[in-house]
Amino acid sequence: MHHRNLHYVIDFGMYRFCTYKGLRKQPVLLLLLFCLIYGEFLEPRSSPFWWPKFDSLHSENETRLLLASDPHLEGYKPNLWWLNYLFQWDSDRYLKYHFRQALDWVKPNGFLILGDLFDLGSEIDEDEFQDTCARFQHIFLDRNPLPLIVVMYTIVLLFEQHFILPGDNDVDLIEGGPTDPLLMKRLDGCLNPLRTTVNIQFLHLKTVPRGTYRLPSGDGKLQFNHSNEPFFILATHEPIMQIPRDNLNAVLSDKYPCLFVSSHYHRPYMYVIRSTDRGSFTHQWTYRPDNWHPRQLTLHLNLSHCTTDRSNPHESIGLGVPSCTYRSGFPKNTAFAVLQIYRDGRATYQLLPLSSRLSTVYLYLVCIIFCFLYMILVTLLQRCPTGARKHSVGHGTMFK
Repeated sequence: MHHRNLHYVIDFGMYRFCTYKGLRKQPVLLLLLFCLIYGEFLEPRSSPFWWPKFDSLHSENETRLLLASDPHLEGYKPNLWWLNYLFQWDSDRYLKYHFRQALDWVKPNGFLILGDLFDLGSEIDEDEFQDTCARFQHIFLDRNPLPLIVVMYTIVLLFEQHFILPGDNDVDLIEGGPTDPLLMKRLDGCLNPLRTTVNIQFLHLKTVPRGTYRLPSGDGKLQFNHSNEPFFILATHEPIMQIPRDNLNAVLSDKYPCLFVSSHYHRPYMYVIRSTDRGSFTHQWTYRPDNWHPRQLTLHLNLSHCTTDRSNPHESIGLGVPSCTYRSGFPKNTAFAVLQIYRDGRATYQLLPLSSRLSTVYLYLVCIIFCFLYMILVTLLQRCPTGARKHSVGHGTMFK
């Protein structure tokens, strides 16, 4: 028995040695293997090293939200042919992996997705829309791929404690134009249904129903279900400066939000809203999206005024959430965000930067080009006469 085990160890060692020697003789395979290991295993798993730590045990005095925006699920472009499927597969896999990674890391009480869900939006036909809708549900609403350790916790979260908004890219005929009610109805069937208000712990979240942005009906007054929760957050796709005053004032005159969250620009931003009287406001940029590019960010906010009379004029902060896809046009700003609010009015807003997939794609291209040039060079050397190769070796060239 001892000799048999010894032979097994020797054979296994020889196998590893021969494999190593074989790879040394195949530098192209070795380089490609290194690129794949880095791009598919090491680099995506490095994101949490840059993320803040969160307590795993939840308290009744804290509500924790994971914020995502502008996923822009890749659509089908006729000029790309079969590359469409490659781009869709890679983009979907990136979103799904990092979303599950963030859920497992943060363990939120709920999550928000702030619009521009699909890339082509109103341009896609019914069949492609249904396919894109199924992909979206698989990425953000499918419970199966979650780690076993968080499945029981997340079942309720994924199907009840979420707030998903459409964006102008999803349901507007053109950017800045009117909202198409048929597109709204189609998206409502996909998300089953779209909601305009939701309670998560002691937070009350609302949005301005899409379509009333530019197509107000009646006197423009928006009716919402009232909530006794002290912390009221208004979530929209565009920042509120882009929403017509009549529609927004109808919301603010009912109950003034203690915080605004939005997206649209694919980059982080922050502004201050000051109510001048009951039903009107002014705004001032703190950080514009075109000149503020924090990779890591932690903001400590004081929302204690939310527990007082919300009818009194005051000021609130608006936060812009960056895009969560590397296809956003601003891959260095790709991130999720985490909002923590405590009953005593303390709040923390933090960014979770995501891996640089676009840099990995460029690395793959460099590896492929290098391997291609290497194979051409080796082929040319093999075609050289034997004497010429010996002459080159004799003169100390690098090819041996």
